[in-house]
Amino acid sequence: FTAGIFYFLYTTFLRGILIPAERYSVPSLIGQSYELVVNDAELLQDFRVTVGSSIHSDEEAGVIIDQSPEANTLSETPDAEITVTVSLGPEDIIMQDVEGMEYREARAMLEEMGLSVPVPEYRYDDDVPYNHVISFTPLPETVLHEGDEVHLVVSQGRQDRQVAVPNVVGQSQEDAK
Repeated sequence: FTAGIFYFLYTTFLRGILIPAERYSVPSLIGQSYELVVNDAELLQDFRVTVGSSIHSDEEAGVIIDQSPEANTLSETPDAEITVTVSLGPEDIIMQDVEGMEYREARAMLEEMGLSVPVPEYRYDDDVPYNHVISFTPLPETVLHEGDEVHLVVSQGRQDRQVAVPNVVGQSQEDAK
């Protein structure tokens, strides 16, 4: 009878005190492929992995960029849930046509889109007004990503051309022609 009471007390009350609960260390999933993680049988013995959100980032699509709980946190329950944020990859930016736009307006628009605009190349152009975009690369409708460079060629306007005029002082009109 006493053994029965001791067994009952041990299994219901004393076991948790005498034998500490098993703890599971949360692994670091950041930087790993979500597909590889959810197919990792060893990891899934102790944890469940769920996607909390997916956002655009500099990481490739499908890479885990955040997790909760953090790595090395101890969990006392088997089958604990790890919520991850998965990258959708860089956000696509479609190149717009800026030909003919005033340089400052074109640069402001491109920078607002997240693109980088280095110092432009300047050229004289008889057809494009001063400080307007003559040409650019990459071409319109090209898919770009944040930080990609757009190179502009900007007009310096018409080039004043100096023409050599012969000295005709002292010559008749007929000879000067």
